[in-house]
Amino acid sequence: MDTPPSTTAPEPGPSALQDLVAAAIYERNNPGHAWSDAHPDDVLCYGNDADAALSATLARLANADIQRVIALYEQWVKAGPPPLGTSVSRWWDARLIELHNAILPPTDQTTEK
Repeated sequence: MDTPPSTTAPEPGPSALQDLVAAAIYERNNPGHAWSDAHPDDVLCYGNDADAALSATLARLANADIQRVIALYEQWVKAGPPPLGTSVSRWWDARLIELHNAILPPTDQTTEK
């Protein structure tokens, strides 16, 4: 009798970044031991540590983005509506550029104007 195909996705393997972070943590905690020689249990444990470290870093980065957007919102509320006689289209374009720069801060080469 044939077995039905699995409906669950296979567990993804560690990403290259996760593996690099796990190796760095392992080699810092085990001086003189190479990551490539680590016991499979250590690979699993340090891989989980790397995953936690990466998740915490991403959460901090996301929090910084949210704080920039909240600050921009508060600035907009304080500024009020566009002054009379101002082109609403240009006023909105300027707000959208400010929002874009709050979410993705411009680098020196990509400053939105």
